[in-house]
Amino acid sequence: MEIKYSKFEINMWDIFFLVIYLSHLLGGIDILFNKKEKVGIIFLVIGISYLVYRFLLVMIIKSKMKFDFSDYKVKIKGLFFEKTIAYNDIKTLTVRKNILGSYDILLNFDSSINIYKYFCNLIMDVSIENNHEKSYIFCDIKNKDEILEYLLEKIGYPKKEIREKVNVEKLYVKYSIFEKHYMMCFAVFCIIVIFSVGIAWGYLELMIELFVIIILLLVMTMIKFFRKDYIMKRYNNYSISISEKKKEIYIMDDFFETDKKVIINYENTNFDSVKFNFYYVQNNVMPKNYKKYTNLEK
Repeated sequence: MEIKYSKFEINMWDIFFLVIYLSHLLGGIDILFNKKEKVGIIFLVIGISYLVYRFLLVMIIKSKMKFDFSDYKVKIKGLFFEKTIAYNDIKTLTVRKNILGSYDILLNFDSSINIYKYFCNLIMDVSIENNHEKSYIFCDIKNKDEILEYLLEKIGYPKKEIREKVNVEKLYVKYSIFEKHYMMCFAVFCIIVIFSVGIAWGYLELMIELFVIIILLLVMTMIKFFRKDYIMKRYNNYSISISEKKKEIYIMDDFFETDKKVIINYENTNFDSVKFNFYYVQNNVMPKNYKKYTNLEK
């Protein structure tokens, strides 16, 4: 089994980090060349270092990764770490499509290794979550179908032709404006904070405006305006899948179901925020809590 990588990809967290580090780069250029202050060199180094890491080092390390798929486990060898995950320890398997067309396959979602996707899955095995030893992301892969079918067979799912014939059930999740466009809102919010705080120390009016913006973002996070449909397939009593256009999750055992709802148990319980769908939308994985349509809603 061979992993075939896309040489270059952009994901949702890249957009956030590019905004941050490009601001360092542009700020350094302004400070160094316009204001003639040497401290601008520090900002230049920070901005350039990230761009070198993201667009050159990541591509080189991808070619050095080694995977050993055996009958009962997969062994992963990164730049400075080795990790072994048994197939029977994979309780959630998530597939998501990236912006430029490659795919990520997430074994047992971990927010730390998801946010710092390349660093934690290519270079170092670090995380503050409690399930990271069983978690991994196959980043930016081109042969998604081949890898997915192999892993699903190993963890106990039927073959693709059988899965496609299974009856479907509709679920839904209600979202706020902020949740549906979280990265754009968060990037705009960060820019507002950076520029506002920098000039607002002597201007009470600007501080009031910043406070109002924060309150509005909090309100938009809490109020649910939109409804999005998901498709659930049930393969047996202990395995299901839930999907939408660009993402799909396969769950073995770790879900709770009633007549009114379905809840995924992601096992990462270090934070109170893991109770809410926003936490998972922010991490660009499938939500945790789903509602079933009633007969009246259908």
